[in-house]
Amino acid sequence: MTLTRGQPLPPFTMLIDQAAVDAYLDATGESPERWREIVPPLAVGALALGSLLEEIAPPPGLLHSSQEFEFASAVPIGTLLHGQFTVDLRAIRRGAMLTTFGVTIRDAKRIAVTGSATVIMAVGDGA
Repeated sequence: MTLTRGQPLPPFTMLIDQAAVDAYLDATGESPERWREIVPPLAVGALALGSLLEEIAPPPGLLHSSQEFEFASAVPIGTLLHGQFTVDLRAIRRGAMLTTFGVTIRDAKRIAVTGSATVIMAVGDGA
């Protein structure tokens, strides 16, 4: 992972259709009754993190340690979303490399989601 602080990753797009919502609801066990027209907010976050993992090709030993999302607007099923990750933090502390990625996800008119995810990976001899 040769990322640097401040580096933007390539933009990505997501179209969350009914099949993706159904798969998310099946995986989480959440009732579909609430989500007939709107994408569950955490599904947007989960699918965005999937896009990040496709982009950075995580090396063995990478640990996803935390994530935060702020959901600014509802996302109707079938909405085309545009996202951008940036490297917000890149530091080595006590033999571990910490990387925090910030994300902004927009629909055609406004920001729908902002957030961050942090990953940790052991480096060197841990000294």
